Amino acid sequence: MTNLMLSESYGGVFGGGLEKSPGGPARTPAVPGAQAYIVCMKRTNLVLDEHLLEELTRVSGERTYSRAVTKAMEDYLRRHRERRHAEIAAFAKEHAGTDLDLDGDLEEAGIEVVVAS
Repeated sequence: MTNLMLSESYGGVFGGGLEKSPGGPARTPAVPGAQAYIVCMKRTNLVLDEHLLEELTRVSGERTYSRAVTKAMEDYLRRHRERRHAEIAAFAKEHAGTDLDLDGDLEEAGIEVVVAS
């Protein structure tokens, strides 16, 4: 099975071997049995510290600057989400049973759903 990747940028779609769909942006593979998927990307220019970029690329194990930076952004956002989740969990634990706790009816309804499943 062949996998074809389309890059959608600036409203255009790039990728060989695919036909345009007459009804809109959806594309169908011109190669029988191929799967196609769209990867949304944004082309941009950034001023980056050359030494940091080289080190990032080296330690990430990625072959391109773009992939190394993408991996770093994904890692940063994952850690940010984890910290935020931990903050919310700590708040909930600290304020359990107080006026800042969830609405009692809402909490009870949630517990009933868990018990029923």
